[in-house]
Amino acid sequence: MPSLLRTRREFKGSRIEALHGGTALDVGLRCATMSAPHRRRCRSQWTRPDLAQGREVSHLHPPASTTGERMAALHPLLQLLLFFALYLGGAELGHWLSVDSGHFATFWPNAGLFLAVLLRVPPQRWLPFVAAGLAANFTSDFLLHDRPLVMAAGFSLANGLEASVGAAIVRWQLAGHAALDDLRSAGRLLGGAAFGGVVLGSLVGATVAWHFYAAPWPSAFAAWWIADALGVLIAAPLVLALIDVRERPTAFRAFEFVALLVLIALVGAFMRSATTLSSGVPLLFLPWAAIRLGIPGVAAATSAIAVIAVRHAAADLEIPGLDDGSIHPLVDVQVFIAVTGLLAYGFAIALEERRRGEATLELRVAQRTKELQTSVARAESWQARYEAAVKASHSVLYDANHLTGQVIFGGDCANILGYTADELNGDIGKWVALVHPDDRASFMNEFRRVTGQGLPFHAEYRMTRKDGGVVWMRDDGHFVAGSNGGRPVRVVGFVRDVTAERRAEEQRVAEERARRQVAESLNERSAQLEFALGATGVGMWLNPLPLGRLDWDARTRELFFVGPDEEPTAELFYSRLHPDDREPTRLAVEAALRDGTLYSIEHRAVNPATGAVRWVRSMGQATYAPDGTPVRFDGINYDITARRQSEERLRFSEQRFRRLADTLPQIVFTAAPDGTISYVNRYALEYTGLTEVDVQTAAGRIHAEDRERVIAEWRAAIERGQYVELKTRYQRADGEYRWLLCRGLPVRDAAGAIVEWIGACTDVDDLVRLQAELEESAQRKDEFLATLAHELRNPLAPIRNGLQVMKLAGRDPAGVARVRELMERQVEQMTRIIDDLMDLSRISRGRIVLQETLMPLQDAIANAVDSSRVFIEAREQRFEIDVPEAPLQVHADATRLSQVLANLLNNASKFTPQGGTVRLAVRREGEEAVLVVEDSGIGIPPEMLPRVFEMFTQVDRSLERAQSGLGIGLNISKRLVELHGGSISAHSEGVGRGSSFVVRLPLARAQSAAVLPFRFGDEPGRPGGRRILIADDNVDAATSLATLLELMGHQTWTAHDGATAVELAERHRPDIILMDIGMPRLNGYDACRAIRSHDWGAQIHVVAVTGWGQERDRERSAAAGFDGHLTKPVSPEALEDVLASTRAPAA
Repeated sequence: MPSLLRTRREFKGSRIEALHGGTALDVGLRCATMSAPHRRRCRSQWTRPDLAQGREVSHLHPPASTTGERMAALHPLLQLLLFFALYLGGAELGHWLSVDSGHFATFWPNAGLFLAVLLRVPPQRWLPFVAAGLAANFTSDFLLHDRPLVMAAGFSLANGLEASVGAAIVRWQLAGHAALDDLRSAGRLLGGAAFGGVVLGSLVGATVAWHFYAAPWPSAFAAWWIADALGVLIAAPLVLALIDVRERPTAFRAFEFVALLVLIALVGAFMRSATTLSSGVPLLFLPWAAIRLGIPGVAAATSAIAVIAVRHAAADLEIPGLDDGSIHPLVDVQVFIAVTGLLAYGFAIALEERRRGEATLELRVAQRTKELQTSVARAESWQARYEAAVKASHSVLYDANHLTGQVIFGGDCANILGYTADELNGDIGKWVALVHPDDRASFMNEFRRVTGQGLPFHAEYRMTRKDGGVVWMRDDGHFVAGSNGGRPVRVVGFVRDVTAERRAEEQRVAEERARRQVAESLNERSAQLEFALGATGVGMWLNPLPLGRLDWDARTRELFFVGPDEEPTAELFYSRLHPDDREPTRLAVEAALRDGTLYSIEHRAVNPATGAVRWVRSMGQATYAPDGTPVRFDGINYDITARRQSEERLRFSEQRFRRLADTLPQIVFTAAPDGTISYVNRYALEYTGLTEVDVQTAAGRIHAEDRERVIAEWRAAIERGQYVELKTRYQRADGEYRWLLCRGLPVRDAAGAIVEWIGACTDVDDLVRLQAELEESAQRKDEFLATLAHELRNPLAPIRNGLQVMKLAGRDPAGVARVRELMERQVEQMTRIIDDLMDLSRISRGRIVLQETLMPLQDAIANAVDSSRVFIEAREQRFEIDVPEAPLQVHADATRLSQVLANLLNNASKFTPQGGTVRLAVRREGEEAVLVVEDSGIGIPPEMLPRVFEMFTQVDRSLERAQSGLGIGLNISKRLVELHGGSISAHSEGVGRGSSFVVRLPLARAQSAAVLPFRFGDEPGRPGGRRILIADDNVDAATSLATLLELMGHQTWTAHDGATAVELAERHRPDIILMDIGMPRLNGYDACRAIRSHDWGAQIHVVAVTGWGQERDRERSAAAGFDGHLTKPVSPEALEDVLASTRAPAA
């Protein structure tokens, strides 16, 4: 029966189930849990005809969701914010309800609110709601009411603890179902909370109050416990009722609810203005609320009366009915509220229980009555229909008890046997006597056999009719076990007249005999059939059984290499088969004859004379006699050699493809049309570490950030049937993720359908990393070029300004001198930048040659310190130096070594703030000299330490934005140190912790031939006056250089193109020509060649002065005939070296 009966406990759960269908009882039980108006509307549907008749109800909508369920659908953060706001409002209401602002609230609504919310929230989500409640409590006490921090925290903890413990106790007592369904549940809910969690919270709250207010601890405990217990009593039922509201109230019910609250408020206002009022007036509203509005109405009315009572106490009015003055007014109010709440809730819950019980009983009685009526009607209807069906089937129904021997018959007994059912009923011997004598013994034996084992009974036998006729009967019965240990007691079944069927079977046998005769007549057409088979290349064999001599046609003989003179036999047939195919063929023949299945096999026929092999497909089936004995085994053969050869070629091609794939250093795969991997090569298994069994799990090795995208793209390509290219990170067998580039291509058949996918995956991780490095290198180069432009522009501004100052202050020698010094410093800075670039280029191409000599390391240190001291002192930094007195001999290029140390010292000073410290320490460690340059500057971030010596690398500009540099100085220093056979390393404890650079150089093992060091006394004297020609298309450059040389005591001429330079050289025959390369009319190379072509030009010292300073530029100038090569801007020292290298003119 489809109706669903529930116990009383199940009724509670039915209110939260969404039943979509059921019988009238299901709907009635659902109606019983609704409020009065909704119950009447629900019953009006239940009494409809379709429901009253017991039909299924599928059109009723499921119950509406409760307020709590709708709130649970909100975002969790919105739920917490809503609870925070409600708790904060409840806290303020509690403070407002305090009789005395310096004492506890008369009752604390939030105790009930907090408990009710936790009872409707799953325990695994209590923590955020407890946190929200604690935060709201703390906000009210600390921020809104200026209570001390610790006190506010203690009160919050007490309230949170009592709500959590109370909710846990109630859920344990009520097995997780906290509802006001009956007095027992309500008592456990309110009692468990009031005497469990509230007691624990009162202990904590009273202790906090005792500490801060110095109030007597018992009084504080009692006040706290009573206030929070009343809060549970008043607020918890109200909140639970609001949360569990499922139906929207009718307009009249809503009006009645509002009217109740308005009347209570008016009475409260009147009590506030009157001096006395009968205590029975407020209580008159509670029966109204309980009878008409149920528990929600009682909860609202009780809450309103409690608020009015508290406010009256706060206004120092007498509490009606409690004016004997025996106890404190605060306790008067609390007792009044407690008594009112308990009486009202008890009355409302009792009414609800009775209402629900009456409705349930009424519905059960009505439904049971309807079910009984329906069952009787159905039983009578089924009996009538059953009798009609049995008679229509021309069968006899029986129910026999084989223990008592009694049997009851029904059905079409009279038409089948000529006896009525009443004549056959009674002892089973009557039926046995009617069984034909020839069949009676077998009938009884079969009946006894199945009776003993309780098996179904099936038999066919003949019976004698009342008129003496004989009919064939088919008996089908089934045993029914009794209550005596499950033994079969009764057999119930049908006996059907099958006389017509037996006669039809006899006729079928006769027709089969006739068909065989017809088949024999068809043998004459076998020749025609054989001709047709020969035309199609199919051979036929018609073999009588048992197999001995075989009847083969010519095509079959040809297929198995049997000549026309040979007699085909079974032995000959097996001898013509390949040795490997003889046993499988024999087993296939035996299985076909034994099981009656189709004989189908592919085997090889071998020519005994030549050894030639032919593949043959043989198919056949046995023919059986009526008794099941096989009498013939006939079939066909046809040549499949071409197909097998094609398959062999395909298999060989597949093997060749796999061998080729296994030699490739790439992942090669094939996949089914649906994308399932069907093959991977050996490299794929080695690369992934997977086996052929678990290769389908290869997608799990894709990087988590790429997996979803790659799978989606692969599936999209399969759906479109198009070429796909994927790039992803994949976990190699060693656990490392590497970049793979995978390509897949569909393979289609002649019809265009995809038969498989073939693809390959290439490890491009090194290429990806190289590309990233190239991109990073390009970015650093761009930054370097921008920095270079900046560094070259910086000196130009003071130089331009200095020129303007010199022009305006021409009569002020001191001012001009200062400007000149400024300009010299800027020119030296630009020269230093260009020299660094030139050194970098020479070192990178391996063109730099060290002029190594055996020298004391202290000499190079002294030169470097002298070069950097001015820079350090200008920044007012403290410079410390620790160099051993004993000389440390090294084989080194003094100039380059000084350059390295000066670069490190300048770097240390540049990245150290004004007033910081720069320190140089030198020591000997074994066979090495160790130089350490330390500073107290900005330091180096840990991630930059491995890169500080790379080309164009600079520390983050947020750390040294005020500093300048190209980021190549440390790279040059590192390369120069390594050319000396040493090493350099950087160390720093982090940003703002300073840094240190350590240089290690090998000490000289033995003293080599002494090399005289250069001393100032050895410097050649200033050269005498020279005749000098200056050729430069930059007029200012040529004029300024000529002026400088004239001030040095030389005679000069200037030319601004190559042709003029050649003319002036021929006219004046100078001692030295300083010639630019890039000039109009005739470039420097051609001008030099023209001068060298004359006899008078062979002795002139021609020096190239150009901005091109690469090694190939120097080689080209030398090839053109230049004696020297200077790079702009030319320093005075370099100019003096050129002048000193030429012979002085004859006196």
